[in-house]
Amino acid sequence: DPLDAETAATAADAARDAMVAAGVIETTTALRQEEYWADSVSDIPADAVRATALMPERVLRERGEDAAGMGWSWGELNSPHNNLTVVPADGLETVLGVTVSAEERAAYEDGAVVVLDAGYVTDDTITVGAWTERQWVFGGAPDNMPIDPATLVGDDGTVFEPEPAEDAAWERRLDAIVVDAPESGMTVALSPETAADLGLTAVDRYVFGQFAEPPTQDDMDRLYALADGASTDEYGVSSWVESGPSGAESWLIPLLIGVAVLVVGASAVALGLARFERRPDDATLAAVGGTGGLRRRIGFWQGLVIAGFGTLAGATAGILPPIGFWLQSQTAGQGPMDLADIPWWLLGTLVIALPLGIAAVNWLVPPRTPALTRRNVIA
Repeated sequence: DPLDAETAATAADAARDAMVAAGVIETTTALRQEEYWADSVSDIPADAVRATALMPERVLRERGEDAAGMGWSWGELNSPHNNLTVVPADGLETVLGVTVSAEERAAYEDGAVVVLDAGYVTDDTITVGAWTERQWVFGGAPDNMPIDPATLVGDDGTVFEPEPAEDAAWERRLDAIVVDAPESGMTVALSPETAADLGLTAVDRYVFGQFAEPPTQDDMDRLYALADGASTDEYGVSSWVESGPSGAESWLIPLLIGVAVLVVGASAVALGLARFERRPDDATLAAVGGTGGLRRRIGFWQGLVIAGFGTLAGATAGILPPIGFWLQSQTAGQGPMDLADIPWWLLGTLVIALPLGIAAVNWLVPPRTPALTRRNVIA
């Protein structure tokens, strides 16, 4: 059975104490509607009701067509059957991990909801509907999931339509504030006052917090141990630390070093051969009065052309596949990729700084003084 409000509050307090003892600050408790797991209708109270934000059918069909055959998956916080999370206004930034403006917070406190998936929003509002828990478990509530057209056509060409949902216990339209915070894993956040106005029954489910400084492995191990120790026979407490994606430096720096060594080695071989083949030209320049500085400048431009063309061609060839994936992702159901993820600074370093460095070294190392012969002079 779902946890009652008192037991859930006790579990949240235990989790909060463990987090504070591990060095976590700014804790915020988020509430969720509890779901039932039952073998028969009689195991679920007749008056148990659960509400969820409803995605418009046109969006469900569009997303189903865009990602046909790929399937979908959700976590607990963004389940299409239970996607409302109750978050106090003063803990909104802690939970979402983004900055909320004063205007957005004021609207949130006045009854608007924070929406992290714009597909739910129509004319700056969302629809929230409620069905009995029996309907959610045994049928009658909406699927609220993308409709894959491939699943609607039988082998004989017969077109099936999803079973229509039964009438909702109630429906409400709420003002929506769209916020870009995909890493939060949520769909809709609403204030405790808005939840009470809707008549939602929600209990403490998650405790969010932040470390004052990026946690070390010892900090995380301590948190895990304290959370495990807070569990009892009545409830369990688990924890995780969201540190975000690892920095790109761990693989970009070795890659930069490897590519630089490869380019420098190839350029050294090419420029060495070019200098050898240029000896007759150097001798001719010396014979007609060409200075060492002139031959150095020729070496500089020769190095710049050879190394620059090679790195530019290589960078162009390397960037075309990611751009192709980006173009392909514009119509993907999972959302488009971002060209900002391409390490432009690294490509700029390779294409500009590296050839300039090679050319400068080629200028600093003077070519061998040519040996003048009668043939050179006559020529």
